[in-house]
Amino acid sequence: MDRQLQKTYLRYKETSSRLSLWEKLVIGLAGTFLAPVYWLLAYAHKTPGLQFRGYFLRKGIQLAIQHGRLDAAYRLIVMPLDSFRYFEFDFMSNSVQKAKIAKYLDVSSPRLFPLMVADQNPDAVVHFINPDARDLARTADLAKDLGLEERSTFHAEMISDVKFATGSFDLITCMSVLEHIDDDKGAIAKFWELLAPGGRLLLTIPCANMAQEEYMNQDDYQLGASKLEEFQFFQRFYDHALLETQIYSITGPPVHHQIYAEKVAGTYQQNETRKREDKFFPAWRAPYDMGRHYEYKDDFAVMPGIGVIGLEFIKH
Repeated sequence: MDRQLQKTYLRYKETSSRLSLWEKLVIGLAGTFLAPVYWLLAYAHKTPGLQFRGYFLRKGIQLAIQHGRLDAAYRLIVMPLDSFRYFEFDFMSNSVQKAKIAKYLDVSSPRLFPLMVADQNPDAVVHFINPDARDLARTADLAKDLGLEERSTFHAEMISDVKFATGSFDLITCMSVLEHIDDDKGAIAKFWELLAPGGRLLLTIPCANMAQEEYMNQDDYQLGASKLEEFQFFQRFYDHALLETQIYSITGPPVHHQIYAEKVAGTYQQNETRKREDKFFPAWRAPYDMGRHYEYKDDFAVMPGIGVIGLEFIKH
């Protein structure tokens, strides 16, 4: 990347997220009773993606009754998605409905979306790529509990290292991961190589009216990303120019896109700081907070702060 982006350095407090048994019980009860209230408030604010509520509820009950996975069931029922995931699930799901899926590649950390696609497309074979082996193992456990393991293959490696043949997949999804990859343009080139003619590539990435990079004093993914002294590269926010050079130069322009962004600049960072530093963070408020503090935007130029853009490409 020739362009030098503005850099932001984030320093979060080192806090323990460990909770006592009593604290877990109190938080669990609070989430159980308050989550439905915030879901109703989210409907009033027209948060995208709320249509998945019933699906998560059914799968959570399945995990609890059939497998005794109470922790996983609780997360699915009470707080299945975080932050922008509501918009991202909605955007990608609408695009997936138009696709014929036989062989599907997901390069993401949010495990619920590709598992949902696999569940709803019984003939699809799904490959999951995630270099975080621990996170990938949790995805594999969930796939097994949902009865999807026979059609799921898991690869604990970087996208640059996979050995699939050219044109192997008719659907590739990458939800909020590309921005964390140092060589984002190389990753896009690999996606495009692996996509079959007529196939769809679906991306969601952070955006802003001026591109920038974030470095922080924590290493979430341990992927060997660039460091500036004690700060680790975390993510980049894309503007029009950066989309052109890093993505569209390979794929061409998207056939469809949507932007979902802050109403007031700084909302996202305030929430992110609290989420990282407050072990009592009420994650069940996420759908309500999305509808209250974010909205669809027509263009980067009218964004007061940051947001997420969904991009759909079709390979001709």
